[in-house]
Amino acid sequence: MGTKQYDFTSFNEFMNKITTPSEVCDQLMDLVFNYLWCINEETVDRFKDDIATIYMLLGEFKKLAEQN
Repeated sequence: MGTKQYDFTSFNEFMNKITTPSEVCDQLMDLVFNYLWCINEETVDRFKDDIATIYMLLGEFKKLAEQN
């Protein structure tokens, strides 16, 4: 399996000119708490899947924030 090369030019520009990794971390945490208000018995399984994705993103953005 070959390694895929991605062009992160637009992402780098976004992180350097529009927001910072720390700000994205704060926004992801706000998203989690806002999302918590919407959970009920019918949506709890969807929440579990979504929170796993948010948790993964938060971890990666924390790594980026530590670089500053």
